[in-house]
Amino acid sequence: MNNYDHVRSYDSEGDLRHTRTRNPEFESVSTDEQSNILFASNTIPALPDIQTAVSNLSASKRRLIIVGGLQNLTSALSVPNISTSDSEPVEIVTYGTTLKADSGSPPNTVINHTNTQQARISADINGSGVAKGLSVVDTGAGGQYSITAASCTEGVRVEGDTEAQKHNHWLKGCDTGVIQTNSANGNPDEHGYKIVARESADCHYRHEAGNADLRLNAEVTNNTGPGGSVYQSSGSLTLNGGVIRGGAAAGIRAGDGRLRVIGCILTSHGGDGIEFRSGTFGVVDGCEIEDCGSDGVFATGTPTAITTSDIRDNSGYGIRSDGTTVDIKQSNVSGNSSGATVTTNSGSVTSDSFTGV
Repeated sequence: MNNYDHVRSYDSEGDLRHTRTRNPEFESVSTDEQSNILFASNTIPALPDIQTAVSNLSASKRRLIIVGGLQNLTSALSVPNISTSDSEPVEIVTYGTTLKADSGSPPNTVINHTNTQQARISADINGSGVAKGLSVVDTGAGGQYSITAASCTEGVRVEGDTEAQKHNHWLKGCDTGVIQTNSANGNPDEHGYKIVARESADCHYRHEAGNADLRLNAEVTNNTGPGGSVYQSSGSLTLNGGVIRGGAAAGIRAGDGRLRVIGCILTSHGGDGIEFRSGTFGVVDGCEIEDCGSDGVFATGTPTAITTSDIRDNSGYGIRSDGTTVDIKQSNVSGNSSGATVTTNSGSVTSDSFTGV
């Protein structure tokens, strides 16, 4: 049971925002079902405090709902490892509640999931003063995570040897929105990330994932840091859909690894739309890249394939190939201030059914 519907909406300036509404399914929970749920609050005396309630989760009571407005925490909430005979997860939900680190004794992390217990976590976090809003480490059973976080150093960190996971996050003002590191088991469809992020100081999504192959749908705006709104330092990453807009530097910056960018819109970045730097291979398919402050696509040391994409109205070249090969098919590259394509350091561009102006 997911106690929130996630609704995409826009503010008066057209910027994407994120709202949560109560789920009617939760409103109609029967009395018998409620007997299997624990309620907790640090501000409502009639209810157990949050840490006590977490320790009381069991095979018969696997749902914890935290209520009662702003909740100050002096230690992290850690998902317990409960032995069960079925596959039902532990569930921790904030309901009309924001978890906040106590200013006198803030925990390093607000929520920890570090065991083999499958979990479903849906929480609002004000992370001022903490390093991580949600930390997921070595979760052998996987999980589903939905976090709204503000002002954390890291909104969400996923690391270690992890099984199938689904992430849906709204993040604002964190230094880094999501960091994925080390490895992920299974195929990329089992590891889905959907993030909405704004005003990150470093980057919205940082991929340091070794051999992990993940799928990311990102709608991110106004990254203020130099590293790119989405930064891949290693591993295999597929960006599938989404809008990446208004970053101070590059929209996407890729280092070593494989990066596929499919069906994305990249616009109004201070640097390049996409930078492929020294990776093994890059793919741009069905994308729109426009109004960036430098080149639309910059590839150096990374063989790159561009298909059915529209690369236009960028301040530099549409495509720059620096010491590598870029293959362009069925794409439009037009209106770029410096020209359609340029090659440097023995780079090359090959094309088929390509319109370049």
